[in-house]
Amino acid sequence: HLRKRARSLVKASPELAHHDALRIVAREHGFRSWSRLRDHVRSECVTRPRMLAGLLAAANSAAETACPNALYRDPLACELAGDAGRTIWAATRQTAWPGHQTLAPDPAVSIFAKFFDDSVSRVVADAAIRQVVIIGAGMDTRAFRLPWPAGLRLFEVDAAEIFEHKEAALRRLDARPACHRQTVVVTRDGSFARRLQRKEFDPAQKTAFLVGSLQYLTDAAAERTLREISALASGGSWMGLALVSRATLASVF
Repeated sequence: HLRKRARSLVKASPELAHHDALRIVAREHGFRSWSRLRDHVRSECVTRPRMLAGLLAAANSAAETACPNALYRDPLACELAGDAGRTIWAATRQTAWPGHQTLAPDPAVSIFAKFFDDSVSRVVADAAIRQVVIIGAGMDTRAFRLPWPAGLRLFEVDAAEIFEHKEAALRRLDARPACHRQTVVVTRDGSFARRLQRKEFDPAQKTAFLVGSLQYLTDAAAERTLREISALASGGSWMGLALVSRATLASVF
């Protein structure tokens, strides 16, 4: 996509050399040279796909928050996305649709976020649930920005690298959760049930499970995640997740 942007610059200005167009694209996204932008994108996309997904989601939330008619507001999102997340997000938004470059938030991502905000808030209130577990939490900030009932415990489950980045950003912001928040680091194979129970999670209580990023898991890992949730959930528990098919992931849309 970035190279397409460079080619479009050359097409619009034939006197512009290709290497100069690449440099322009790099500087549009905050990098001094094309090689630095290229290496950065490769490292984020190839070596840390889950981190990249979290940073892009946070950057989209920051863009949504800046809208005058925002579906929701996340004052922590900009810091959580960081320069890297905002730069890559801007690149994807400007090149995702040919002829339609925009820095507006992705409506599908924002609608998903708002839908699950409302869904988990409603079920917690209606079913008197006092435990929430967010699996694949990424840069999720619901612990901080939703109005939770007194005494609610919220557990965020994800990889260690996610929390290394996230907790540092939250400390810089001096962010205070609106509930009793705990983080749970998954094992190397992605398991979390035993570590969750070592915290203050009570399997005898009704729980709202919110599952993020299921589409980034292998079939085996996704099945294991759902089995672990089933084993932990008591009667009256609730689960929210987005089911994304292979056809959807492969679609050009």
